[in-house]
Amino acid sequence: MQGLRVTTTALRRTLALRRLQATPLLQRTFACGTSGAKDKSAMTPKKPRPADQYVNPSGTAFHHDALKAFLSLNDPSADEVNVAKDQIADALDSLRPDMLGPEATVLSLAADKVGDPALVLQVYRALRQARVQPAPLVLEISARYCASASTDANAWNTALDIIDEMHDAVHLMGPSTDIYERAIDTCAQAGKWIVALRLLNEMRRYNLEPSGDALRLAGQCCIAANELTALDKVLQMLAADKEYLDVDEVYGKLLLTAVNQENAAIAHHVLLHMHEYKQPTTSLRAVSAFWRSLTRPSSHAPLLELTPAHQVQAITAFAADQLWIELHQWLPVLGFPDYMGVDAYATSTHYMKIAFHIASYLKSSGVVMGATFYDALLQGCGRHQMLSEAKALLAEHPNVTISSYYFAITACQAHARDAEALFDAYSVAGINATGRHIKHQHTHADVCDALITCWSKARESRKILAFATELPAEMLHHARTMGMIMQAARSVEDYATVIDIFQQAKVHGVKCSAHMYADAMLAYARTERGRISMRLYAHMQLEEPMLSVHPVVINMLFQCANASPDDMMDVVVDAFYKMDRATSTTPLQSQGVMALYDVLAKSKALPAAKVAAMHDVWQVVLESPAVYTARDGSRPPNMLNKALLLAVNAFDVDAAENLVISAEDVGMRLSPVTCQLMMRLYSQAEDLSPSALLKDKPAYPDRFEFWWRAFQDHNDAVINEHTLGPLLLALLRGIPFRAIGGRRPFTVDDAWTLMQTHAIPLTRHNAEYLMRIYALDGGDGWDGACRVMNLMHDSHLRHTTTSLQHFAQMALATGDSARLNQLVEFLDAQDDDAIDLWHAVADVIAQADLRLRFWQAHYDRFACTLHARTLALGLTKCNSAAELRDAWQWLQQRENAPTLLLRAEQASALRSRLVAWGEAPDDAVWASLLARV
Repeated sequence: MQGLRVTTTALRRTLALRRLQATPLLQRTFACGTSGAKDKSAMTPKKPRPADQYVNPSGTAFHHDALKAFLSLNDPSADEVNVAKDQIADALDSLRPDMLGPEATVLSLAADKVGDPALVLQVYRALRQARVQPAPLVLEISARYCASASTDANAWNTALDIIDEMHDAVHLMGPSTDIYERAIDTCAQAGKWIVALRLLNEMRRYNLEPSGDALRLAGQCCIAANELTALDKVLQMLAADKEYLDVDEVYGKLLLTAVNQENAAIAHHVLLHMHEYKQPTTSLRAVSAFWRSLTRPSSHAPLLELTPAHQVQAITAFAADQLWIELHQWLPVLGFPDYMGVDAYATSTHYMKIAFHIASYLKSSGVVMGATFYDALLQGCGRHQMLSEAKALLAEHPNVTISSYYFAITACQAHARDAEALFDAYSVAGINATGRHIKHQHTHADVCDALITCWSKARESRKILAFATELPAEMLHHARTMGMIMQAARSVEDYATVIDIFQQAKVHGVKCSAHMYADAMLAYARTERGRISMRLYAHMQLEEPMLSVHPVVINMLFQCANASPDDMMDVVVDAFYKMDRATSTTPLQSQGVMALYDVLAKSKALPAAKVAAMHDVWQVVLESPAVYTARDGSRPPNMLNKALLLAVNAFDVDAAENLVISAEDVGMRLSPVTCQLMMRLYSQAEDLSPSALLKDKPAYPDRFEFWWRAFQDHNDAVINEHTLGPLLLALLRGIPFRAIGGRRPFTVDDAWTLMQTHAIPLTRHNAEYLMRIYALDGGDGWDGACRVMNLMHDSHLRHTTTSLQHFAQMALATGDSARLNQLVEFLDAQDDDAIDLWHAVADVIAQADLRLRFWQAHYDRFACTLHARTLALGLTKCNSAAELRDAWQWLQQRENAPTLLLRAEQASALRSRLVAWGEAPDDAVWASLLARV
């Protein structure tokens, strides 16, 4: 009896109830120990029963006796069943936690006899809500009906609760295989493949072996969810239990499930597991190896007994998914063993040739394939531009659908006339039937899109725009159609149409693609609304954050920013760093990179910041050869020259040299422009003043000569103003290099010769360089300076302040007043920047009398003196007290003279000079001057 010491709560309560009743039948007729009756007065009195303790002496509570009587009926009538339902419902309203176990069990058994799954689950849930522990029999009944309650969306949760109760009742029952498998069935019906897989693992943990049906149900649930990894776990469990399970039957049902789901990839996976064949790749060589394994004497390949209908269904599933090599592998297994005897296709690597071979074999074998199989062949023809084969398939198609013509038109690619002929035939035939397969359910809109795509590839943009006017309104609001029409309008530069279509798309709530946004941005930029294009991009960042980092949008942003009048460097650099580079193998486009470098070049940011951004972009360019490779396979240096210009402008020799080295490493061909930029890099200097030229010598004089020779070695090199500038800078800085031909050093006369022989126009910067060169010679350079002035006059070239200053220095070096008059006449003839030129000349006049005459000439023409800064500089150039007194008195005599302002250091220098000249700075004349600080 010791084995029965552990009892349930309900049993203990039952025994206690029977003791309380104290009936004679329950009194023991014998007793262990010494004989003799005990004195009842000496016994311990029994405790009184609590008033709230539940008893059911009459059996009427919960309709216990009535439901027991119902259970004893062999064939209850409909009225008796309805009465039992009402009694169960009434009992469920009065459940209490301390009810007896048999009473709860009777409720569940009565619901089971009624045969209503909803009622059984209602009883179980009511017991759980009333905190009544269900008996093992109740758990088994409820689990069985969970699997059959197909209309109860929460049955799978109830099944999991039953399993939890089963584990809580470990003192009553152990883990039940039947309850687990019922729960797996319930979860599979609800599509809860993760839960079903977890339950299978739990069964393994409790040493419960799942049946073939349980593994099949879990596998079918994974197939329905298209979860290949989870299905692989189930198949591994199935392979581990192959010793005592009929695995072939389970494999066959899983295969048919995958075929019915039209999921050929999973069917292929199931077949591999079925044959226990590990195939890392799917290729013709792998197929041949598999076939050899089938023909080995030791092979025990399972036989698939498929009906002809299932065979056609399986073949169609593989064909519709374009898994022709997989179908080629499994045809012998699917019931065509003689297929392995023909190897005419074995040398082909084009799977469409295998597809046509399979079609020919099936036709010769008398297998009649449906429209889906022919549409699958047409789909492959469309992918591989097999137009002639597509036309032949259309001719023998058993039931032409819209998808048939769609795939045939896609096979035309850029053959616009063939596509138009097929579309006309489709229109005349009036095809309305759609394909049965989910991948073959195209509509009339798809056929129109295929025709538009063909025109787009053939660059027939105007035909697309004309065809768009004939489309119905509902198609014009189709996202793909609108996108292709926008692309056609952009290609013919009809930007008004691009903007109109984009606005319609936004009004009608059409989901715009990244290409549609990019076309709209470009259209706004090309219609001189660059700021609107930038606002559109800002809108995308808020409303479409994923599209705002798309490479197409980012590259178009670069072009729009280049057309914007504002400095957009911060915007484009931030967009470059945020660009989604995983979307495309070539995130950058050549036009986008060129525009980005132009934005950096025009920016007013610090040169170091521009060079840093340029370097980051250049690294991405080097990682994408398609960006800098032309259609003919060459690699022009256009992007290199753009990036090199930024480094040259920043005077960054290291960055420029690294650019050239990396470009040569990836095979970019250096151009004459590259040589010109490198010549400018080694000849330029930040300060070209005479003192700086004497102090800062060129760092790499030999490298300039190297690039000058490299420039001459290019057959297509053209000497122009961009070549002349570095040559003049090299002369100015004293860099030795040889003239063309390499016989003698290059001189300024050679520069003039190049300008004449090559018709090189004179630019403002080159004129300035010439003036600086002639200014170094002092008075000897006067004739050359006059030649530059005359050429500038003939070329209608405006002066820079620096070039005119050097000319004025040479003109007034001898103190010739006639030259001063000519200089004033020249300034009178200037329209633009005249004021700046007047001040520039005034700053370089050294003689006091010429300076006063120049001041007076300016006052006579403009009725005002020069700028206070220029006047203060003129006063500091006086060489004697008399010159300073005359200049100060002249300023005092001008009634409209502005307040003279001296800087502190200028006032201090004048005071020191007055003392050196023997003057008293405290005199009234000098005190009034020195007070202007």
